[in-house]
Amino acid sequence: MPRTKRDSWSSRIDFLLACLCSGPDIDFLVTLPYRSYYWGGAYLVLCVILVVCIAPPLLYMELAVGQLTRTGPVQAIGMLCPLLKGVGISMVITTFFSSTVHVARIALSLHYFFNSFKSPLPWSVCDERWSDSPCDGFKNKSVTVSFDYFNNHVLPNSRISSNWEGLNGTMAGYLFLAWSLCYLCIFRGIRSIGKVAYVTTVLPYFMLCILLVRRCLER
Repeated sequence: MPRTKRDSWSSRIDFLLACLCSGPDIDFLVTLPYRSYYWGGAYLVLCVILVVCIAPPLLYMELAVGQLTRTGPVQAIGMLCPLLKGVGISMVITTFFSSTVHVARIALSLHYFFNSFKSPLPWSVCDERWSDSPCDGFKNKSVTVSFDYFNNHVLPNSRISSNWEGLNGTMAGYLFLAWSLCYLCIFRGIRSIGKVAYVTTVLPYFMLCILLVRRCLER
């Protein structure tokens, strides 16, 4: 059976940035200090072992199999060992569920991004429409205000309750926008992924540096 000709990376830089983009999880990097502080040094040691000793061989194996077979995960694993074809199917299913979680986070980020242009910030001022307590008691308690804003305004139906109020139209719109952005990034295959990687790889680390410098200046 002849193989279908597939696109190739336009440059080595595109391939390298795409690998860096799919490798470290920004959510993991952001929450690592917090989790290490509360869960102790054992968690940090475990993370170092996973990142240094386990992740590189798995990444190299995945890249090697992909370069050898030049097919998707289902066909690639099936070509190496037909009995393990279910591994490729499970990889697709796992990727689908993990992508759903990440797209939901992108939708939340879009909500806060667009609302951050408002003055004052909606989550910095108490509002009787979504506050659990009278606004008179929220003076100088911005953390409590932001917490109520997220639970009662951004995701009002996230709590387990029999009184479901219907679809959250605002968040549904942001979720649709998030999926649309994902489609625009991958609809041309690696030709578009390689270019998008220039932004998705560099921008998160750039933002982390800005947050670190701002935090240091506040102290």
